[in-house]
Amino acid sequence: MKGFRVRTLVIIGAGFSGTACACQFLARCGDGWQVSLINASGPVARGLAYGTRSPLHLLNVPAGRLGMDPAQEGDFVRYLDETGHRYRASAFVPRMLYGEYLEQRLRQAADAHPGRLDIRTARVDAIERRLAGGFRLHLSGDATLDADAVILAMGHLSPVAPLPGVDALGAAYINDPWSGAVEHIGTDERVLILGSGLTMLDVVVDLARRGHRGPITALSRRGLLPRSHRAQDAPPATIPLDREALLQARSARALTRLVRAAVAQAERACVDWRDVIGSLRALTPALWQSLDEREKRRFVRHVRPHWEVLRHRTAPEPFNAMNALLQDGRLTVGAGRLRAAAADEGGVTVRWDDARRGPQAQQFDRVVNCTGPGHRIDAQRAPLLHRLLESGLMTQDPLKLGLMVDASCRATDARGRSVDGLYYVGPLLRAQFWEATAIPELRKHAAVAVDSLLAAGG
Repeated sequence: MKGFRVRTLVIIGAGFSGTACACQFLARCGDGWQVSLINASGPVARGLAYGTRSPLHLLNVPAGRLGMDPAQEGDFVRYLDETGHRYRASAFVPRMLYGEYLEQRLRQAADAHPGRLDIRTARVDAIERRLAGGFRLHLSGDATLDADAVILAMGHLSPVAPLPGVDALGAAYINDPWSGAVEHIGTDERVLILGSGLTMLDVVVDLARRGHRGPITALSRRGLLPRSHRAQDAPPATIPLDREALLQARSARALTRLVRAAVAQAERACVDWRDVIGSLRALTPALWQSLDEREKRRFVRHVRPHWEVLRHRTAPEPFNAMNALLQDGRLTVGAGRLRAAAADEGGVTVRWDDARRGPQAQQFDRVVNCTGPGHRIDAQRAPLLHRLLESGLMTQDPLKLGLMVDASCRATDARGRSVDGLYYVGPLLRAQFWEATAIPELRKHAAVAVDSLLAAGG
């Protein structure tokens, strides 16, 4: 047809968010769009979470709620049935199977729309607006790519070192537990894990699987350990909460008090506390947005560690494995503030202020940073996002938790205006919605961005 022009959508990042955006967009757009999915390195449709090959690294959400499209919540269970993996919808499935699911669904989307999905490995160094409309992407190797729309789907940033100078410890210090270095920890080595959350649990369970016998110490500011999901034989109950009272609280202290009261009331009625936390899930973005900057800071400083433990729970199997290690003394947990770490003849001497026992010093062979992904955008860990912030095309929130977007997941620029055609989907949406790391939220954010783009672009 004369005058017909194929438009191009570029999706940067090919983990869950990028794959979900690509599959949802191809399923809904017409023939007038071409999709380029760009990944800087590593396998497509895996990302940080699903690249693991350990069968003991389990999903933290039951399989029946993990379809990548919110309109097809049970799709992951259908995939498991199709491929001969017999899991119930209530099961907590190995994460590597979810990576295989994403990979197959992306391949099927490409086959269903021949010639319309281009997958390439490249690094995007910069993005600039074109005077004629749309964007120009500058890729590694001096290549460029023009796009009518861009969805930034980069996932978690690399962890931040907990102390200046720890890199001087060399191989004794592992900053990123997903880099593969944990596999080289010796059977009898003394291990200090910085952090006591879900990443610590993954590392400890994997060490035990590989026959590690040495002592393991987990150290965090409060010493809080992951909590477990209950067996999902019955669907969770929905607890009626006083929505208006929660939204009118407008302070971290008042919200905490109301949630504690709801949990106490539920327990008196023999209702599991997990159902109260689960019932807050849909309301959490509005609650986060009801707080001013001062109250958000208070929440992050004082409430966040407790909220993360209650909200982001682990599957029962790794929880039980962790408890077994605690009971036989191979795993100990400390609460305190890390002060120093220095290499010496005996290994690495680490000093910290224990919350109960005062100053402590102990020697280890390895120190593993399991404090979790970073979120502060800088030139080293997120050069593309850093350049977009410097150019004013995107903005970071005052707490430096992530990126600011509008209700359609469009980026907002330095003047607070929505940037047409530029979207972000991923965990850095925590700045705007707080809930932005689990699949049920990420797939919804992907759908919002895709629907907005299609509505704007025809």
